[in-house]
Parts: sequence; structure tokens; C-alpha cells
Amino acid sequence: MGVEHEDLGAARPWPFHARTRLRGLLGWCLASLIALAILQAATLAEPPDDPALDSSMLLLGFQLPALLWIRRELSRTRTRAREYVGPFPARRRVGIWTLLVLCLMGLAIADVILAGEAVRAWDPELFSTWYEDEAMPASPYGTPQRWLAVLPILLVLVVGAPVVEELVFRGVLVDVLGARHGRAFAWICSATIFGLLHAPNVLNAILFGLVMSALRVTSGGLLLPIALHAANNVLPGLLVLLELGGAGQVSASDGAGGASVVLGLVLLALCLPLPLRVIATGWRRAAAEDAERASAPGEQ
Repeated sequence: MGVEHEDLGAARPWPFHARTRLRGLLGWCLASLIALAILQAATLAEPPDDPALDSSMLLLGFQLPALLWIRRELSRTRTRAREYVGPFPARRRVGIWTLLVLCLMGLAIADVILAGEAVRAWDPELFSTWYEDEAMPASPYGTPQRWLAVLPILLVLVVGAPVVEELVFRGVLVDVLGARHGRAFAWICSATIFGLLHAPNVLNAILFGLVMSALRVTSGGLLLPIALHAANNVLPGLLVLLELGGAGQVSASDGAGGASVVLGLVLLALCLPLPLRVIATGWRRAAAEDAERASAPGEQ
């Protein structure tokens, strides 16, 4: 039987709990996406295959509506956004955090290499769809207009995604699902949904989601996960910006090859232990806090 979030240590009713209706969040996002699709169909006879346009659609169709919905739910319980996000850890462990971000980047590269080879061996057509398709934004390339046009991509990757995804997946979903079905279900379900939405890098995104959930517990809030998520996205975001603004397209993957597969396995072996340790530490901390609250006087 699920436990209410306020039973997990909140001093007063928390904004997201077992009775929170997640379909409200889904409804806001679907309505926004449908409205944007209708507007696009009415104004563009043939929408260009442009990553900048896709990023703008994501920003307006998911990230902004999600923020507005969260803001409304916080207002209902008179909770300030800063209060819900929580503090930044007083103990600055910059070295460990930097190493963790580097490990997560290494695992992302390993995932592209190893998963790409597995998909190509299993279904060459699927590999072509996921890994070989080149993103061809609207011309002209390498002009000031092109650079300005791809700025929404950087905004979405480095600002929008870290803030909104941490609030939604490590905040709202973990709180609501944890209150209804328990912590294990909440972490796994939230990370799995997050991973599926980041296909084809599903496995790496699931691990990333679990790491961010653990960091929320160990740091006491969502601010550290948001910061590390942003740091994790900075380098890929800048590389995409440079490629699209200059050459006009993102480099396609042509497969890993034997030598690169070895590199993927080495990266996996080197980069996996620290994220797994972070997850284990966060889980133990959460279990200890739950046990302490359960044994406290007056707790059910």
C-alpha cells in the first residue's frame, strides 16, 4: 500500500502526493502540442526538416506547459518554487561532481557505440532510421541568421531540459508514484519513462535518471540534479550548435566498427562504477531516512 509523501518526512502537506492527478500535466502538454501542430499546418505548407524548429516545438509544446502546470500546483499548496526545488548542498564536492558528469558522458558515448552496433546487427533498417539520418536544417548555412536560428537548440538542451525534466521526472513523478506505489516503483518507472523518451539511448538515459533520483536524496533537493544535468548537456549542446550553425547538419553515425566497440567496452568498464555507487548511496540514504521516520514517535 502506498504511503503519502507527507508521511515520508515533509513537515506539512507536500504539493505532489498520492492524490495528484498526473493526467492534468499530460493534458496541458498534449493540448499545447496539438495547438502548435495545427498552427504549423496552417502556416507552413511543408514544414522544413529543421532541428531548430523541432527544439522550438519541444520548448513550447512540453517544457513551457509543464512549468506552468507545476507552477499552478505549487500555488495551490502555497509552496514556493525555491522551497520545492530545495537548497544547493552546503558541502561543495566539485571534484566528485565533475567526475560524475564525465562518467555520464562516457557512458553516453559507450551507449551510442555499443547499442548502435547491436541495433545494426539486429535490424539494419532500424539502424539507418535511428543513427544514420542526418539533420538538415533550413539554409543558408554558416550565416548570422542560421546561428540565431539554432539558438533554441542550445536553450532547450542546457536550460529547458535540465530544469523541466528534473522537476517532472525526479520531482513530480517520483513524489506521486512513490506516494502511491513505493520508492522502488517510483524510481524505476520514472527512469524508464525518461529513457524511452530519449530513444535510441534508452539504457543510458534510464541509468542517468536513477543517478539523478539518488542525487536528489543525497543532496536534499533538486538543485544539484538540475545543475549536473545542465553540465552534462553543455558539451553536446555546443557541438550541435557548432555543427548546425557552421556546416548546416549534424554528423551521421556510420556504425562503430571493431576498434570502436573495444572503446565502448572500455568506457563502460571505467565509467559505470561511480554512477552505480551514487545510486546505491542514494538508495541507502533514502531507506535509512524512511526507517528513522517510521520509528519516530507518532508515526504510523
